[in-house]
Amino acid sequence: MRRATEPPHPNLATRVYWPTVLPTVLPTVLDGAFLKILRNSLVITLAAGLFSLVVLHVVGCGPAGETARTARPNASPGAAGQTVQFVPVPGQSKLDEWVPPWDSSSEGEIHPPTTAPKWIVLTWDGATWDIALSLIDAGKMPHLASVMRRGVFTNLETIQPTESPLVWTTVATGMGPEAHGIQGFIKAQELQTLNTAGDRKVKAVWNILTELEKEVLVVGFHNTFPAERVSGMMISNYLMYRHSFERSFKREAEMVKADSRLVYPVEYLDEVLAYDRSIDTLGFGELNRFADWSADDFEREMKEASQRAVPDRTPFTYLRKAYLFDTINAELAFEFYRRLGPDLLLLHFQSLDWSSHYFLYHHWPAKFAQRKWPAKAFAALNAELPTYQGTIAAFYEYADEWLGRFLSMLDADTGVLILSDHGFEPSPGYDRTGFHDNAPPGIFVASGPGIRSRGRIGNVSVYDVLPTLFTLMNLAVARDWRGQPLSEVVAAPTGTSRIRYVDTYQTPEFAVPQADVPDEVNEELLDQLRSLGYIR
Repeated sequence: MRRATEPPHPNLATRVYWPTVLPTVLPTVLDGAFLKILRNSLVITLAAGLFSLVVLHVVGCGPAGETARTARPNASPGAAGQTVQFVPVPGQSKLDEWVPPWDSSSEGEIHPPTTAPKWIVLTWDGATWDIALSLIDAGKMPHLASVMRRGVFTNLETIQPTESPLVWTTVATGMGPEAHGIQGFIKAQELQTLNTAGDRKVKAVWNILTELEKEVLVVGFHNTFPAERVSGMMISNYLMYRHSFERSFKREAEMVKADSRLVYPVEYLDEVLAYDRSIDTLGFGELNRFADWSADDFEREMKEASQRAVPDRTPFTYLRKAYLFDTINAELAFEFYRRLGPDLLLLHFQSLDWSSHYFLYHHWPAKFAQRKWPAKAFAALNAELPTYQGTIAAFYEYADEWLGRFLSMLDADTGVLILSDHGFEPSPGYDRTGFHDNAPPGIFVASGPGIRSRGRIGNVSVYDVLPTLFTLMNLAVARDWRGQPLSEVVAAPTGTSRIRYVDTYQTPEFAVPQADVPDEVNEELLDQLRSLGYIR
């Protein structure tokens, strides 16, 4: 799509697939004397074996019970032979052939910019148009439809690997993982330790806005442990795992110190902890909308869950975790947004991702008909269909309800932006039926002051989000960010531009304080990542 005029960035270069390139490169590398050596059949055989190992290393293999997964290209040649990493992956979705069920005659209308715009940014982890649009057509996501009708929407092209900390940190910093330092959930496979905020090398949107004397409210966003010093408030995504903090620390003083890293400023800690609760407190009345249980079925599931060892990987437990994560964070964000009135609210929803990993077969059984799975695998999944076939749709509708609550608080100076880091597609494996290794696009929806009401626009990338948001907030865009403000989104009078630039917001002395993840939390999260297929 057309972006604002500024020197082109190398992140648009064509991707390279090394298994394809190596056969072309090898003859050149092995020219001359080496070629004579290779005429020896034994050496040729060894070289072929080595090449096969390289290809296997690049492509990789999936966990037990799955086929080999698609290669994850994340680099391409840039200017002057430099390698450009983590290139956005072009993608398509149901949106590309979708016709909105409303009158589009108002497209092109401009919502006038205001002098002090504020923004609510809702990050719906794993949301895909392929599911959302069917629900919109059925009238089950009216609030998302209303934002789309008043603003712009498109596919959000993501990067690989599609691990949430990597992608969301890219969105929050405007920089690639090679620059911001968060290249996945864990620091290295052999270390089996989680990345934290202390591993981020550059300023995120909340750091920059704090320096610009703007107020922020950040709730549940990936890699926000320890909570950082901001102008406003930050609630870490690790609040959900506080029960594991309690198992990690035996002395009260250690627990108090750990708790203090969950919230900034710490003066709000007691109020925040009042919202925290265990999944064991969730009752049938709260959860029956997400699965087709009878009250007796639910009580039986609860009893069985209480007797299982920790960690518990069952769908019943992940459903409860997904609901509780989003409910606690949304309730906190709603309360403190009302009280603080920040310039930026950044609120993360996790349930769409978790439910899609576990219940995509139940939502789309026909899409899995050609899978070469054992008959017993199909039988087990089909036995669960009556219970979980509506689970994913219910979580989308739940996210839409919360969107509606926040929309009810908007004034003329406040806009809303809804994003997801990737979409979902049927998995090759039957243990987790939803995956996103091939980088299906996420969603991008925006409406508010300074936005053109244009309907569908061309695809955008995760790198364009922060430059566009800053332009909509009347703030300067950093030239060291990889993306550009979207000219199709940003409204300005004909012949003028609202876009201003600054060289950088980074400073050499910037660093986020380190904080080790408590052992019990680390183990719980690692097991969760294994069960979702992210690590082995």
